[in-house]
Amino acid sequence: VCFFAFNFLQNWPAKWVTNFIFITTGDTPGYYAPLESFAHGNGYDSFCRMPGLLPFYAPLRFFLSEGASKAGIIIFQFLFSVLSVFLLAQIARHILKSHRAFYFVFFVYAFSSFVSIWDHYGMSESFGTSFLIFSIYFLIKFRNTRYSQYLLLSGLFIIWSVFFRAVHAIFIPVIVLFFVLDFRQLVLSFKNCIVFCL
Repeated sequence: VCFFAFNFLQNWPAKWVTNFIFITTGDTPGYYAPLESFAHGNGYDSFCRMPGLLPFYAPLRFFLSEGASKAGIIIFQFLFSVLSVFLLAQIARHILKSHRAFYFVFFVYAFSSFVSIWDHYGMSESFGTSFLIFSIYFLIKFRNTRYSQYLLLSGLFIIWSVFFRAVHAIFIPVIVLFFVLDFRQLVLSFKNCIVFCL
């Protein structure tokens, strides 16, 4: 305890926040170097990373230091991850039409280290996974209510998910196919597809 307290006081706040809360990997500079370039007025200078983090990081970086901004990103990742656990359980309840499915998925996903571990990393996995879940949830909400705002939100979150992880683009044709296969109302399906793609 004394060693931890001494280490905490010696390294607080910059090193402790960056090394303990914000875990880096070999890919982290690829995500955050372009963000820092943008924060210093040099534009988003990246040839290999999509700017999905930019809307979160830029406002934080405008007011806070680099270390505090990175800690803020971790807090955002955690909050969105918590919400995604609840929404994924809601999706399971809707698909399986069972409250037991809700609780099962909720507890399994909430305590799965395979997912929650990424909430501490300076990468895009946490946001990408959360936003993909948000997109599917709003698509199901649209199917149940036919309110266009849910469709717009679904489209927003799927494309933002792609801006975190470009590989998530593979889900867009699958969702569009969902509309095309609704032959009962072909004109409405085409309209819904356009709204989603906006």
